[in-house]
Amino acid sequence: MLTGLEPDRNEWAAYLDVGRMISVWNDLGGAPRGILGLVRFLDSLHFAAQPINQVESALLAMLLTGSDPIQSGDEMDVHQIAMMLPFADLMIVDRRMRHYLNHLGLPERYSTKVFSSADWRGIDHFLERLERKQG
Repeated sequence: MLTGLEPDRNEWAAYLDVGRMISVWNDLGGAPRGILGLVRFLDSLHFAAQPINQVESALLAMLLTGSDPIQSGDEMDVHQIAMMLPFADLMIVDRRMRHYLNHLGLPERYSTKVFSSADWRGIDHFLERLERKQG
């Protein structure tokens, strides 16, 4: 916006996202209020230590620095995995994401069993053990 050029659709979407984040920050009583406080928080160890951010950052770094081409669903996969992995006992993902997660050691870090969608024997075995535990 400082250039005086008309922002494109993606830039407008980003501005709206930042505006929503500032609004939430202010509503939650963030201090200092406004973008300065939000930026300080996003740059803090408190934010970096959140499991969701750790998983998302690790997966994105692997995708961006790896030799495999980034696929159209990777962004959504990474976001969903980051939201669930730290809190789930079982997660089913595609083979490629399972490989990345295992390479990064994330399933062990969060004590989550991760299977690929093609590994039905492993999933059945996990569910049978879970059922015996509960029964």
